[in-house]
Amino acid sequence: MSSATAPKAPGGLSRIKWAYVLISIFLTALGICTFIWPEITSAAICSAMGAATIVFGIIKIITYFLREVKGVALNYDFSTGALAVIAGLALLITRDKVVDLLQLVIGVYLVVDSVFKLQAALDAKRLGIPGWWLPLIVTAACLALGVVLIVRESGGLLMLLIGTALVADGLQNLLLAVFSIAAAKALARREKAAGEPAPDPVEAAAAIPDEAIPPETAPTGAPAPETVEIK
Repeated sequence: MSSATAPKAPGGLSRIKWAYVLISIFLTALGICTFIWPEITSAAICSAMGAATIVFGIIKIITYFLREVKGVALNYDFSTGALAVIAGLALLITRDKVVDLLQLVIGVYLVVDSVFKLQAALDAKRLGIPGWWLPLIVTAACLALGVVLIVRESGGLLMLLIGTALVADGLQNLLLAVFSIAAAKALARREKAAGEPAPDPVEAAAAIPDEAIPPETAPTGAPAPETVEIK
């Protein structure tokens, strides 16, 4: 019988965890910069967002190729990453045209990103990961903030809202990195538990000592079997 060992997170997830952490730090720092220097230009924010989106897309593509074959089915890391790279390039190339729509662009980005991360938060709940409610709350807040950016005019609060959105999304990405590793470990534990082979009934019966098996006896009151004499 093999000894039980603690499940480890898949190597791909472990390797990209720090990339998500770096993106989170980048977005948070960019949001804080808008608080400290509110005169920062929208063009600079567009360039930074475009670069961050491209990096995110590259990470998703790398994640696809690092996954085990059994984890590739029904997974959209490659397509999501490719779309993110295209969107980031478009944001950089058409930066001057996007500046006037910066609020709408960030709002749509935040809504789409939050919807994907909402499933990750719900998966954490279904897997019984402690603290699953924390990413759920942060994701719901980011989703609400994205809707506000889309449907309402910000006026003089544009930089404040954008900075808040960037900080919130950075925190959201950081939580995703942490809970992705926890979810991978939880799935590994479930697969290990489900993969334990059931004992073979033939082998189990053969392992019982003979003295543990009571001899067959005739029921009380039953006639003794007749002895046939052979002449």
